[in-house]
Amino acid sequence: MSWAQSGRELPILEVVALFVREDYDRETQFIRTRVESRHVGVLGMDGSRDWARREGDAHMSTADVEARALLFQCDEHNQEQVSSGADAPTWGENVLIQSAAGGGFLNCSTVCLGDVLTCQGSTLRLEISSPRRPCHDVDKNFGSTSVRASSARAGTAGFFCRVLTEGYIASHDTLHVIQRPFPQWSLARVSEMLYGMEGCADTAAYEHFIAKLAREGRSAVLKKWPGSEAQLRFLAHLPCLATFEWKDALLKLESALDADLPDSIAVARVWHSSTGALLFVSTLGVVSLLCATLVVKRCH
Repeated sequence: MSWAQSGRELPILEVVALFVREDYDRETQFIRTRVESRHVGVLGMDGSRDWARREGDAHMSTADVEARALLFQCDEHNQEQVSSGADAPTWGENVLIQSAAGGGFLNCSTVCLGDVLTCQGSTLRLEISSPRRPCHDVDKNFGSTSVRASSARAGTAGFFCRVLTEGYIASHDTLHVIQRPFPQWSLARVSEMLYGMEGCADTAAYEHFIAKLAREGRSAVLKKWPGSEAQLRFLAHLPCLATFEWKDALLKLESALDADLPDSIAVARVWHSSTGALLFVSTLGVVSLLCATLVVKRCH
């Protein structure tokens, strides 16, 4: 059952702890320093040397970096892996959150792509841009060979937000979901559909799997993809979804869908924010109709 079908209220989030990364060293990339409050700009927390801000010039556009301004982790998913307490930034997150009193159940199934969050008492406004796709260092950090793969498939490795309006955030602040434009697209569902495809998360080389699947063509993509073709196309063009590691993968799969279409078919995509409807228009049919119209006009 999706969040949209559950009838639950919008979640209210409480900040358990805030963390910044002070060191560039890759060997210490999961080590964070706890802070009580921090200003958040479009690139993230002031003074935090997060991966996207260091490596963005080489790997990502400015928009990609901005889509990863803050990394959140739900305490429920944190506690699934550790027993050392809620204050341990074991996933390398900036913000550890839990459900506020009376705020409902909080995990990757109850937060959605495009959710807009406000911070009570602050000007800060955030938009959820994507689940976090975990790299191989997650397994190294946990001393495991399965956490990365399982969290990639389930969407439990955290989620990224872009900053719509700058402001301050502090421990014990309350965050409210004030807009939910895509209630059918929980972070769990998005993760399960893309990186939950059979074989996709077996190794950390996700891009190789996506590229190979795209090369195999339309029928191979549709066989692996667990949803409809319209859903794949809808996600590939969803404005709030981060391009890096998400939309770029979906666009590769979409290109495989189009590559195998007959030359006589032109694809006209008519997107609707709630359904992602897809309209196929026959080029030959349109040309025939125009020709018939001209003949009729000449006869008159």
